[in-house]
Amino acid sequence: MAPDASTGAAGQEGDGEHKPTGDRGRVPFTPLEIIGSLVALFTLGVGQPLLDLLGRNADFFVAHDAGRLHVIALGVGLTLAVPLLLAAVVLLVRAVTPRGGAGMHLAVVAALVAVLVLVVLTITGMGRRAPGPLWLAVAALAGVGAAAAYRRSAALRRALSLAAIAAPIVAGMFLFSSPVRGLVVDEEQVEATVSGGEGDLPPIVFVVFDELPLVSLLDKDAGLDTERFPALARLARDGSFFTSLTTVHPTTVDAVPATLSGRYSDPYALPTAEDHPTNMLALLDHDYGVRAVEPLTNLCPKAGCNPQTRRRPSRTSTNESLVRDVGIVGMHLVFPEDMADGLPPVDQSWGDFDALQAVAETPDPPARVGGVGRPERGERALTPREKRLAIRAGAPPPRRANHPLAFRRFIAGIKASRRPMLHFLHTIFPHRPWLYLPNGRRHGGGAEPALDDDGVWTQRPWPVAQGYQLHLVQTQAADRLIGELLDHLRRQRMYDDALIVVTADHGASFAPGTALRDLDRETFGEIGYVPLFINPPGQRRARTIDEPLQNIDILPTLIDILGVESSLDLDGRSALDRNAEPLRRRLVIDVDGSRHEFPLEPSARDEALRRKLALFDAGGAPGDFFYLAPDGTHSLLGEQVPANPGNAKGLSATLDSPEAYGDVDLQSASVPAHVSGSIDGADAEDPPIVAVAINGRIVAVTQADLGNDAAGGFRALVPPTALKRGANEVQLFLVGRGDDLTLIPSQ
Repeated sequence: MAPDASTGAAGQEGDGEHKPTGDRGRVPFTPLEIIGSLVALFTLGVGQPLLDLLGRNADFFVAHDAGRLHVIALGVGLTLAVPLLLAAVVLLVRAVTPRGGAGMHLAVVAALVAVLVLVVLTITGMGRRAPGPLWLAVAALAGVGAAAAYRRSAALRRALSLAAIAAPIVAGMFLFSSPVRGLVVDEEQVEATVSGGEGDLPPIVFVVFDELPLVSLLDKDAGLDTERFPALARLARDGSFFTSLTTVHPTTVDAVPATLSGRYSDPYALPTAEDHPTNMLALLDHDYGVRAVEPLTNLCPKAGCNPQTRRRPSRTSTNESLVRDVGIVGMHLVFPEDMADGLPPVDQSWGDFDALQAVAETPDPPARVGGVGRPERGERALTPREKRLAIRAGAPPPRRANHPLAFRRFIAGIKASRRPMLHFLHTIFPHRPWLYLPNGRRHGGGAEPALDDDGVWTQRPWPVAQGYQLHLVQTQAADRLIGELLDHLRRQRMYDDALIVVTADHGASFAPGTALRDLDRETFGEIGYVPLFINPPGQRRARTIDEPLQNIDILPTLIDILGVESSLDLDGRSALDRNAEPLRRRLVIDVDGSRHEFPLEPSARDEALRRKLALFDAGGAPGDFFYLAPDGTHSLLGEQVPANPGNAKGLSATLDSPEAYGDVDLQSASVPAHVSGSIDGADAEDPPIVAVAINGRIVAVTQADLGNDAAGGFRALVPPTALKRGANEVQLFLVGRGDDLTLIPSQ
């Protein structure tokens, strides 16, 4: 009679040296070895990389409205809870079938080692040097080899069991030595010191746009472009327009707190009321009812904001969103870069990363946008790959946070009341993705092909110009929303008595070869300069103020306008205080804490404006941004197509979604104004110039170059007025010398 498997193993191998699983009836691994190895491998391959990345991006948790318990649960879960659950399953199978349990344990060891190998390849950048499937094969072989070595070596099993001590160390470093400490440990708060008389205080409407350069709004005289932005022109007629204001931070979660607190943001601080206790939302909550819509920050104290207007996600939605987004980040860490392209992007969204994939598929998109990841707050800068993965404040604002509908919901909540109200909105608009036309409808395009995964523009000017065009057109949609806000305030009979503030957190660069938000002398004119409109109650004359200011000057200026008493020690100064020490230099603190100084004179702004005018005010351009064409081809716009054009030799065209033009509904949420496709037979070294005609008239001229190695790919944004209800005919023509046109046959 065969001895009992467990007693046989223990009796013959009491020193812990187990025979291979091939020895019939033997159980080769003790429970402690199973638990220790899985805890160690899971912590090293999954827990540590994820917690290290998320720990350096603590604002991710803030914007997800994650509290202390969420953060602790994640830290403990990724180091202890999940691997212990895996071990429990293995031990349960082992109790039923020892050999099955041993096989399952080895399979899990192999899988975790493979994951560890892939993560190392991703973090080091080696994964870019070979195709993804090859690295998957290498990782799989490494996993199998490691499992075989683990099966045979008692010393290796003991070492892995001892390595399980890494779990509490990793969890502790995440919770108490990374920036998330501020969410776990309560720290002493500073008392706000502003007071005023309630009866004399006006209602305040404060709107912060996202990723809106001042230059986008300016005309050739460096004044407000009143023709392209009529709603902001209405606002400026009754107030002050500041044309020389710069941000002190190039990222939202630092710039918004700086704007509301009048102080430079500490690179280690979180965008919360706890870390910014003297921000405007906290300062005025004694005298005002505060209604704050903050998709990326938590600056309004929970005790002060009206609970009916402070709409935060439920605990269930927070849990689901947090788990889902952490899982997506984990997949980006594991999968080689060329295989991660099908995953939801984590560098263009502020949370609910999978929602971005639905943008191109739904007429009312749950799109949200974000910025590049925040570098590590420490000695080592983030690698480009980490920047792509870092979620610099992940989000989940309302699911339509960059959609005009979110803005309209904010407008609808503004009502006249006996108690003064502060209505604050940070809208993730007109930030990427650039999806909207001036009329508020979507144009049908998707992600920006001229930007790479790190938010860097291609070196080729034409695709960048087209990306710039999409931004400007979406900015006109933002202007339309301001018009709706002003109309609503008049209907509520609040316009004359309200203090209205409109600004932006930061800008963006549209120069070829630059990153959207990498700050230097070349990009400061677009990233640093942001618009500011202030309409005090009763002001009915326009003022344009060119005095050099920074966004930390907004709060002290508003304090002066309100006439409230303040003993705050602020970094900013009031624009109304003629006795204040003048600004000596423009200071911008980057995401890594580095300080950049720029001259007071607006030379960088003016240079950026010259680049914009060269693109969009060339050749007698009309008052819209659809008048964009390669040099020397503007005269074709608006012309009728030739009566009998010949065919372009060696070329044929494939139009994306040609069925969209068969039955156009001009009243739908989306109209096919973004024409795209490919030109077969095109020379990548000499991309053809293509004229786009709709219903017999040329409405756009473009170049077959998307800036992303897609030879022959083309796109063009056409005026929605070029489309008619029902069927529309789209034709493509090759533009030759002397603007000679030949038809490119469509497949």
